[in-house]
Amino acid sequence: MNKFFKDTAHAGKHVVKFTQGVGYAGTTAVCGVTTLLLAIAVCALGMTVVGIPLAGTIYFGAVMAGAGTVKAAERTAHKFYRAFTHCLDPLQRYNQAIAVLLPQSQSGDVVTRIRVNKLLAKIYTEKYKHTSEKTDLDNALLHAHAAVDARMQSDSEFLPGLAALQYSARVSLMDVLQVAEHHDEANLIAHEIIAEMDADAGCGATPLNYKAAKKVLAANCPPTLAYN
Repeated sequence: MNKFFKDTAHAGKHVVKFTQGVGYAGTTAVCGVTTLLLAIAVCALGMTVVGIPLAGTIYFGAVMAGAGTVKAAERTAHKFYRAFTHCLDPLQRYNQAIAVLLPQSQSGDVVTRIRVNKLLAKIYTEKYKHTSEKTDLDNALLHAHAAVDARMQSDSEFLPGLAALQYSARVSLMDVLQVAEHHDEANLIAHEIIAEMDADAGCGATPLNYKAAKKVLAANCPPTLAYN
């Protein structure tokens, strides 16, 4: 329980940073981020006495911050995801999170749609590790594909951070494919990410994306075929 409150306190501090001096780059992303953060905060804290005002703080922070805060929002969301893993039974927390996030998985805001489907893919994957039920793995794959496809279905080509978010979605799909033992498909994504980043360091992929791709290839391919 001490760990839970410690993580929650860290999340609260991050909310303060999230609301300060970030600028107003637009409204589309912040609307989606607001919805996502509020949902995760309420779910993460299980609507406890602490959770209700803290969820309100997250809502206020998301409204006050600009659309340029996508990375800050993601970090905040993950803080709460960590926090609620300490206070609920695994299957209970997964089911609660799924129930809260599912309605947002078809959001008209592309940023929200990508992030929510990524998170759902992660939650279903973790749930599968507890249940070994194929339906959980199928749902993880469904949402991982949806996160990647969301960009294809959007005309928001110039939204700040969208390229990086798309690479993150592809890595998420690659990781789920790896768990599902669809190694050929995971390898294909890994090769594509590495090739694209080698060709253009500014393509939107991050060093962590690159490292994740190399890790998949190292796990699946003989040394002569994997990237060195």
